[in-house]
Amino acid sequence: MPELPEVETVVRLLRKRLVSARLLRSEWRVPSMVKGTIPFFKTTFESHSIHDVTRRGKYILIHFDHGWTLVSHLRMEGKYVEKNEANLPISKFAHVSFYFQDGRRFDYEDVRKFGTFEAVETSRCESLPSLRQLGPEPFDIHDRKAFYPRIQRSQRPIKSILLDQTIISGLGNIYVDETLFMACIHPLTPGSIVSDHQIDAILDHSQRILNDAIADGGTRIRSYASGEPIDGQFALKIQAYQRTGQPCSRCQHRIARITVGGRGTHFCPRCQHDPHYPYVIGITGSMASGKTTLLNQLASKGLATLSADAIVKKLYQKRTIQTELQRLVGHDVIKDKKVDSQKLLTWLIHDGHHVKKLEAWLHPLVLKQIDTWLQKHIGVVAIEIPLLFQSDADGYCDTIIAVESSQATLLDRLQKRYPMHDLEPYLLLNERNDWFKYRPFIDHVFENNGRLKDFLASIHQWYQDFITALPGQDSGGFQTTPVRK
Repeated sequence: MPELPEVETVVRLLRKRLVSARLLRSEWRVPSMVKGTIPFFKTTFESHSIHDVTRRGKYILIHFDHGWTLVSHLRMEGKYVEKNEANLPISKFAHVSFYFQDGRRFDYEDVRKFGTFEAVETSRCESLPSLRQLGPEPFDIHDRKAFYPRIQRSQRPIKSILLDQTIISGLGNIYVDETLFMACIHPLTPGSIVSDHQIDAILDHSQRILNDAIADGGTRIRSYASGEPIDGQFALKIQAYQRTGQPCSRCQHRIARITVGGRGTHFCPRCQHDPHYPYVIGITGSMASGKTTLLNQLASKGLATLSADAIVKKLYQKRTIQTELQRLVGHDVIKDKKVDSQKLLTWLIHDGHHVKKLEAWLHPLVLKQIDTWLQKHIGVVAIEIPLLFQSDADGYCDTIIAVESSQATLLDRLQKRYPMHDLEPYLLLNERNDWFKYRPFIDHVFENNGRLKDFLASIHQWYQDFITALPGQDSGGFQTTPVRK
């Protein structure tokens, strides 16, 4: 469906081509598209000249010089086609034809016949029911405090609210997806928990996006055909709409698609946090870098925490898991009904294919446990996952942080942690945990080479900055009472 920028582009083109043109006659072939009688429309508009062409929401208003206005809505497939000669062939989809004194003909084509036409006195345009019920356009909302309740008193998803033309007019599927992407708001967020700050972001971004789209001629122009080269160039700037599976321009996470209110909806699962689920901080880094210390510090601040290593230890206690692990390894790694970590480690470092073999089996089990755990929590939570990216667990995370230490520091800590063991297997495992390759996708990296006191202070400072800047913040904390799906 043509949206505000596309309709505005059509209006500007029609204004350029039709102002001062005198309508000699018209042909109306589909009575159901006319709100009124065809004889009345012919009598009202024929033999009069067009004074101006304007827009209200997605409605095109063609004003005639005798004080009457023809109100046109393109709906899904409507299109105005300009013919330089009145006797040129008429398409089977041309349901209205306008013949002008200068010899031109304008056809209104509509494959689905969904378009509508209304006639109203120009002075009474705003009293026309179809126009009177329209909400303000983003450009016209000056008293924002008065506008906030229009969104916040609704329990509907914000995507559905913004598509409701009685609340805010001019936004359609494309530009709502783009606006919510830029504002970092999940399309399923209930209006009742959208903050004043987030509504400000919606209005600011929607105005900028609509202005950019208008300047670029919209996203795709199918609603007007003439000799002029017209093509919506805003499609080249699209960040979310119909980019399913492509990397997010901010965080490189894959753009996802869901259905909201029957409309295809595109968003970044990481940048646009789903309020129905907890806000997840993912922690990664090398062995002995300080990940567990970081996790424990976040736990001390009241966050629910989970360790992937702890999940693996619990899994390894299950007899069925031990049996499958034994089959996978091909030799005895079970001792006294427990997994012998040293034997397993020796098997892993013997061949890189062994690591991939184990991870392909183990990672889905761990991710299933993480998913179950997340469904039981709300608010902000933290999960420590050494192989966060390699296991695809980054898809759960809204923010990713890592701990980095120098090789010398890591070696010193490993020697203290495993004084009686050969350190080569652990060093090899650290080498294979190439988390630093994913550094562009990590939101913050802690350096932990010095005193513990300094490391803890950096964690505290980061957390204070993080909790203040969380999406949806005004002056309080993160929304910790989301509605469950």
